[in-house]
Amino acid sequence: MLLLSYTAGLRAGEVWNLTWTDVDLDAMTVSVNPKDGDASTWKWMPKDHERRTLPLTLEAKLALMRLPRVGGCPYMVVPERRWTDILNHPEMVEKAGFTVLNNFLRQYHVRCRWAKVPMEDFHALRKTCITNWLEANVPPHEVQHLAGHSSIETTMKYYAMVDRAAIDRAREASSSYTETNATNHAS
Repeated sequence: MLLLSYTAGLRAGEVWNLTWTDVDLDAMTVSVNPKDGDASTWKWMPKDHERRTLPLTLEAKLALMRLPRVGGCPYMVVPERRWTDILNHPEMVEKAGFTVLNNFLRQYHVRCRWAKVPMEDFHALRKTCITNWLEANVPPHEVQHLAGHSSIETTMKYYAMVDRAAIDRAREASSSYTETNATNHAS
């Protein structure tokens, strides 16, 4: 879950609702797809209500290849027992605030302490991924689509962070401009 959110920018609910059919290991992609709900899946709709396909890194692909495929459970990160409990009690899916994995945040915080990293909310992994895409010069409109944002303003307001490198680049650009102007005006 951590790697998928950190490298593909998936929301926690998107990771929880990934099935093995949503992943194409050969193409190294993962798709966020709504689920209609049937004998083996529960009804689920992504926040943006749209399907989208995201890239997998080689590291994420290798990690997914190591995940066990358990019984008839189509979900990648949901334990089989939890899956059968939910299917036997469909009203659980309808409850407000439903989370597929019990105690997920507690387990996440335990892992953060174990790794000796600051405990931020899980969304910080997605935020880091999207910010990394922008800093790697992926065009903002493409990042907007990959992130599943309805507006470019959301992408730019919440994910385009001004880092020290950006400040240094701006200073360098301004310095070269003022040096050129100073030289032109002096002659």
